[in-house]
Amino acid sequence: MPNSKKFPYGFLIALLLILVFEFANACFDNYFYSPAAEWPFTPFEGLRLKLKNDLALSKEKAFDIIILGDSHGHISIIPKTIEEKTRLTCFNFSLFGAQGTLAPYWMFRNYLKSHDTKPKYVIVEFSPFLEQIYPPEEISANALTRFYDFKKGNIKAFIEEYGVVKGIKFMLPSLKHQERLKDFIKNPLAVEIPSKTQLADFSNQFYFDKGYYPKEANKSYPPKSKESGYEAFFRFNIDKFSMSPFMQKYLRGILDLAKENQIKIIYYIPPHPPYLYDIPKVSGYIRQHDDFINSLKKEYPDFFIINPRDMFKQNDLFLDIYHLNGKGAPLLSEFLAGKINELNRQE
Repeated sequence: MPNSKKFPYGFLIALLLILVFEFANACFDNYFYSPAAEWPFTPFEGLRLKLKNDLALSKEKAFDIIILGDSHGHISIIPKTIEEKTRLTCFNFSLFGAQGTLAPYWMFRNYLKSHDTKPKYVIVEFSPFLEQIYPPEEISANALTRFYDFKKGNIKAFIEEYGVVKGIKFMLPSLKHQERLKDFIKNPLAVEIPSKTQLADFSNQFYFDKGYYPKEANKSYPPKSKESGYEAFFRFNIDKFSMSPFMQKYLRGILDLAKENQIKIIYYIPPHPPYLYDIPKVSGYIRQHDDFINSLKKEYPDFFIINPRDMFKQNDLFLDIYHLNGKGAPLLSEFLAGKINELNRQE
């Protein structure tokens, strides 16, 4: 008869190994980020998001202007240019479309909780086609991988949105880089591990650029994309503009936080290459989107809409169908700075 009181050494050893494995994943987290990536991903992409989340939670640095949005703002708005033109401090907290409006809301809420001095302005920007590229159901289905880099300070919020089961997985360090771990197990020599110098250089550049990422800034919109880019970019039905309750909940959450804290909202509507506006289906959709944004002015008194499409009538100002390049981004940033200066003079 087996001894029922036998100490479960095997179980404890297995548990210890799991804890050591998870602890190692947490301690060496930054070394799991990839220093090289192929489109549509960017080098150290997750680490970039993690640093923005850490900065939002930090009490040390406060800014007069903060930027929230998706990859267009991330790649197309230059805080240093805005600082030079306005003499106000600025940081670009924009993320990517894959985080929807939820992670920018977390970022803004955490920033306001962590800082006694509130921003004077928040620049808000989201693609009119955000839900066509990243539907809410797709974001929710991939919530773990989309939000792992925002774990610090957001576990409770994640559980409230996605439930306890996903919340427990959200807390496991090893799941964050599971694809990188799988690749390493398959072929350790093929996986590039960043060095301490690479990580330090990336971090220094991140803070120097104030969250802006000049991705392939010298490239211009490829002419062949005029024929193929439209269908490739809009993978879903754009017959009619609509914003789901999920996306609208967190967009309004951002606007409500600004209103509660008496922060002026600059809602910037991003431009697209000019030929798109000649496509009836696209132009009709955009008009409906603009009507929706204009309707928000009724609810938010300090709500200023900036729509600079007429400034961007040349394809060579664009990196691709959605992002501005090294010629377009400075032009936009100076324009935004001018509008902020106008608002300052009106006070």
